[in-house]
Amino acid sequence: MGLFRKFKKEDKKENIENSQDTESNIDIKTTDDIQNEQVKNEYDNLQNEIREKNERLNTILEKIQISKKEYDEIVGKIIQSKKELHSNIIPKSDSETNNLLKSKNQDIDKISKEISDSKITLRNIQDDITKNKERNEELEQKIKENAPFFSDSENQKKKIDEELEQRRKELEVLKKRLVEMKKTGIRNQEGDDSKSVVEAASQIV
Repeated sequence: MGLFRKFKKEDKKENIENSQDTESNIDIKTTDDIQNEQVKNEYDNLQNEIREKNERLNTILEKIQISKKEYDEIVGKIIQSKKELHSNIIPKSDSETNNLLKSKNQDIDKISKEISDSKITLRNIQDDITKNKERNEELEQKIKENAPFFSDSENQKKKIDEELEQRRKELEVLKKRLVEMKKTGIRNQEGDDSKSVVEAASQIV
């Protein structure tokens, strides 16, 4: 009888240990599931953010292309106006007429230089945005290939956001410069051209 009780106690103890092991395994599995779900959510959120950034970059690039086209047209009009100004004014010895012509030429040259500088600035910004877009695409591919790089990807995404904000500020400065051109530039036929430049730049920001 004593031997039977001993076996019974040992069986009970073994059942308790097995039950504890089973509960431990269940806890571990549940924790893994939670972690996997968190990683998946972070991955999905990061992909969505990168996709949105790419869409915004594409929109800005399109607007820059439109503005560059406007600038090219304005430069062409200014050059044509300069030619017409020379051909329409009859040569005179009057010093006032010569001074007026000289002043007009200086104003036209100034506006032409401002527009040329603005085109260079826009081209540089466009190059930077293109590079950021490529980095975004590389980052998205990196996320797809290897999930453990999330931390590094987040840092790169922040850098891209900061650069994008910096470029927007530069575009705002460019817009203010063009407004200033309108205020201080020629107020005849070139005045309408300057207005077109301002409106084109306003579409970017």
